[in-house]
Amino acid sequence: MNDSSSWSPAQQFCAFDFAVTGDKNFAQSSLQAAQVLTELKNTIDHNPPEFDSALPLERSVREGDFVQITFTANNAQPSLITYNVTNKPPTSSFDETTGLFEWHVPKIAGRSSASSKQAMIVQAKDALSNMTSTHDVLFNIEPKLVSKAVKKSTKWVIIIIMIILETFEC
Repeated sequence: MNDSSSWSPAQQFCAFDFAVTGDKNFAQSSLQAAQVLTELKNTIDHNPPEFDSALPLERSVREGDFVQITFTANNAQPSLITYNVTNKPPTSSFDETTGLFEWHVPKIAGRSSASSKQAMIVQAKDALSNMTSTHDVLFNIEPKLVSKAVKKSTKWVIIIIMIILETFEC
């Protein structure tokens, strides 16, 4: 027979109920009920992972920028947390083990000066409890800035070309 000091609480309930009632079926039922309660308690004791509160909810980026964010989530109970991402930009990468997101924001050909938006959802999953939490990020994508110096030099080039064209007109 097993040493009763190593029994789980559910096994102890079963043994007690059998000793008191002598009813094997009742003792087995109490064992099953105690096991369910133990599983329920373990689930209740675990909370979903919590994302770092410093993570951005919204981020402005420009075409050509390099974006790097490490999504981190913690849990009170030590367990493995894995990450998943939904709706990530097509040109980005995401490491499901470390939560590292990297993105070279592409220049969109034929795009006007208007900005666009890209929503992304990161999910953290606790491997022990299977509980998950999510963190949403909205990227505001702005067109690449053209410096004033480039604008001025472009303006002067156009003026010079116009003068040259007028000079050589017949």
